[in-house]
Amino acid sequence: MNHFNATEQAVFIWMVGHSPHGVAICSQFTTAVFRSRDNDGQRFRTAFKVSPNPACRLAPRRAVGAVAARIGGLEHGMTFTLWTDDQGYLRAMVGTAFGESIAGLDFETAQVELYAAPQRDPRSAAPDPRKSSRPG
Repeated sequence: MNHFNATEQAVFIWMVGHSPHGVAICSQFTTAVFRSRDNDGQRFRTAFKVSPNPACRLAPRRAVGAVAARIGGLEHGMTFTLWTDDQGYLRAMVGTAFGESIAGLDFETAQVELYAAPQRDPRSAAPDPRKSSRPG
């Protein structure tokens, strides 16, 4: 695969309209080039590269948006988070399931309903996608 699937596109669009960083997310997403996608059954990560533009930089090494989703085939749904790199440019989208396997889920055709993610305690950070939970 060498493109953003329908779920990833929907997440970007939702975040543009609902995030306080919507303008910067939109500016960066319009230049995003798909790089890779992996799915370990609990979480998937889509990596991409955007064209640098200092006018639309975000906070570096942060989760800059989160959205929850009801997804056909999953009882508990998922959350999706955008992450920035060391320079403040979007670099990855991480989708995390709530205790269910997403290994066989087709994100191109899945029925997805996005909604505002529950607010987290700011002292508990979301896992950084650079730090793999896989052994080895």
